[in-house]
Amino acid sequence: MADRIQFWKRDFLEEQYLKLEKENIDLKDKVLELELNTKIQIKELMQEIDKSRNQLSRMKSLEDQHQQDCIRINELTVTVSVLSRLYSNLRKTVGLD
Repeated sequence: MADRIQFWKRDFLEEQYLKLEKENIDLKDKVLELELNTKIQIKELMQEIDKSRNQLSRMKSLEDQHQQDCIRINELTVTVSVLSRLYSNLRKTVGLD
């Protein structure tokens, strides 16, 4: 009877070992797949970050250009106003008004 129990234990342990070994292999496969997917996602996120940085740089450049354009428009408006006054004063001086 003791031999029979010992044999049953051994068969049971071998079955458990094989079952756990298969489970271990499956888990390793899942871990490798998750690791690969994670690396792919990280790569995609890094690409998005690079795109965002480029867009931010472009936006800053456009903002600077816009500021320069506004300054130039203001200068031209002042120039037109001054020339207008000078022309008006000239007409008054010559007597055309």
